[in-house]
Amino acid sequence: MNLRFPLLLAVMAMTLFSLATSGCSSGGAGDIDEPDAITRDVAADALIDASDDSLDHDANVQDTRNDTTEGTDTAIPPPDDIWNADNIRLDAAEPVEPVVLPEGIRVKVGAYNLYGYNWAAPEHFGAFIKELSPDLMALVESDSDKLSATAAEAGYEHYCSSGGRSLMSKTPLAECVTIDLVDDRSLLRTETEIGGVTFAVYVFHISWNVAGNRQTRQFIDEIFTSETRSHVIIMGDFNDEVLSRQIDILGEQLADAFTAWGWYPGERITWPSQGFDDTEGAQTIDLIMFRKALLPIVLGADAVNMSPVLSDHKPVWAELLFPLDDTPFDDSLTTARMDPNRVFDGNDGDSLPNLLTNPGAEDGLNGWTATGGAVATDSRFGCSPHEGSSFFAGLPPQQGQDEVFSSLVQSVDLSGFGETIKAGTAWLNVRAHMVTCPFLLTEGDIVTNRVERYDDAETVVTFRDATGAALDHRFSGRRDTLKWRPWAARLPIPPQSASVDVELVFNKRVDYVGGIDSAVDDVYVSVSNGPAHHVLGGNLISFGLDEQRVDSADGQAVLNDGWMSRETGVSIGFNFFPPVSVSGRNYLFAGDPNYWQPLEAPAMLSEQVDIRDYHDACGCSGLAIRWGGWTRTNSAEGALVTTSLQLLTSDGQIWKEIDGTTTFESEWLYQEHLTMIPRGITSVRLVMQAEVPVFDGFLGVNESEMQDDAAFADEMFIRPEKRLR
Repeated sequence: MNLRFPLLLAVMAMTLFSLATSGCSSGGAGDIDEPDAITRDVAADALIDASDDSLDHDANVQDTRNDTTEGTDTAIPPPDDIWNADNIRLDAAEPVEPVVLPEGIRVKVGAYNLYGYNWAAPEHFGAFIKELSPDLMALVESDSDKLSATAAEAGYEHYCSSGGRSLMSKTPLAECVTIDLVDDRSLLRTETEIGGVTFAVYVFHISWNVAGNRQTRQFIDEIFTSETRSHVIIMGDFNDEVLSRQIDILGEQLADAFTAWGWYPGERITWPSQGFDDTEGAQTIDLIMFRKALLPIVLGADAVNMSPVLSDHKPVWAELLFPLDDTPFDDSLTTARMDPNRVFDGNDGDSLPNLLTNPGAEDGLNGWTATGGAVATDSRFGCSPHEGSSFFAGLPPQQGQDEVFSSLVQSVDLSGFGETIKAGTAWLNVRAHMVTCPFLLTEGDIVTNRVERYDDAETVVTFRDATGAALDHRFSGRRDTLKWRPWAARLPIPPQSASVDVELVFNKRVDYVGGIDSAVDDVYVSVSNGPAHHVLGGNLISFGLDEQRVDSADGQAVLNDGWMSRETGVSIGFNFFPPVSVSGRNYLFAGDPNYWQPLEAPAMLSEQVDIRDYHDACGCSGLAIRWGGWTRTNSAEGALVTTSLQLLTSDGQIWKEIDGTTTFESEWLYQEHLTMIPRGITSVRLVMQAEVPVFDGFLGVNESEMQDDAAFADEMFIRPEKRLR
């Protein structure tokens, strides 16, 4: 769920001050009735917050876009007149077997850290909550007076508040009880009846590091042991993410909605709400939890991106289906999304011989080509091997400050699978366990991870043809989970493939001094013969395989007016925490790299690829193009990235332009589209347009904040495949 300007326009006019879009404005917490509790929480959380020559692109692309929309009737159609522009857009998602849900109690819940109302008024939060419409909405850094106004705007009659923790409900609430925790934190607990069952509801806002460990241990050992209700919902700001030491303590009795929905920790970001990082990185710390002994089925979940942003956190929600009584649902309904290895279910993908030499560092670096100081080791801070006695890791601590990444590469010869690869039935099965190794804090008998901007690891597979040229690459993305967690994938092998490179990458965040503290272990690669995957080739977009190619656009296939490649980890303008790519060393950027000024005109980037050979290779009337990639903005302050696919006939005319996704969110988000290609279409063109206008939203309580938006893209692709109509 993403919310753009119109949903908030009505309430914008109801307040006399503007919203901040970054930073913390002074004086906001002084209006709160309970200054000790809320001001302390806001202040504590604030510690967490601490060119090429232009081408004539308008004439080549922008004018044709206008011609297409205004003069479609005169465009030259493909020869095959059974096709039309309305039946070529297909569902890009793989088919999913329908699931018959049992009877149960549906509850939609949400949680939102309001940042002490420093960036927004109650009317703004209320308007959002009304649109979201959860049955239960947990709020932290809130207070009773402002809660009343928030609830009135949202349309909730039942609410309570204590110690900066608040709850709004569509059903009547029992008494709200404050439960004190160590280190000056507290919980809110109440009950409400939904669907004939009484739920216990807790609102959390706890600390991190050693204090967070003490509080979660106190809750599990002293508080939750007395909880008599089977149906329990716990929501709020946990200030650390799943697989951290303090959330592991809660995990003794509780499970979380986002893991059950299929996310790995850090896959989505709930803090910070803007930019790429803050002083403690970018994490999923706003959580929704429930008893492990009575798991609900998670029907949906999201971290909501907004523009303008209202807080330094994003709101989160989940729709849950609870059992009618104390009888648990079958695990196949509640935990099916949690295991990354499920991609191998129903085939022999993870039981075939491993094609890698020395996949677990048991023989040092034998079989791997190392750069940037990558090593095999038996320990790194809090990390020990996933299995065996060794694992792969980045540059050891204090052995270099200039290295920003380490890597290990091994090439696998695929010639023994030539027949199945050419037949389009060969699949690459890959799995790698990854972890970040944070600095550990010790106090008495407590040992915990220090919350920080963690180094990350990723696994990349690159398919190559017989000449060694890259055809395509697939990747895990950069991961910084605090325990070993596998990335597992079953990938179609392009029919031109002769080998595949497996690369383990260890990335350092630029504010660390020496060492790259991420790790990979137990890497597995095999090839299996399975059902036809229909893939006809690799990624046809040159700047999708190498973003730096936009800097030398040829003015023919690649047209570039305003985009550039930039290296991940290098600061832009006044952004203290530099942008981070989805994968690899570079990403695409459109905006002012020095002072975050708006762009006077849209930045345009496109690449045209000839697909005639794929029509011939397809041998059918069902050639399709799968296209998309990753896009985002810096701060959701007016910047936009739009994508589209133009279908061109042999004389260069645009027959149809297929709109992709328009992105305004301040988070890397993925888009994927599937378009059928009539035989009369001889080439396609991926078009990306970035706009960074003057932002007319809120820019600070005192209108003192600086606009700092820009547009980004990464790992864009066009892949041809065979599809039956």
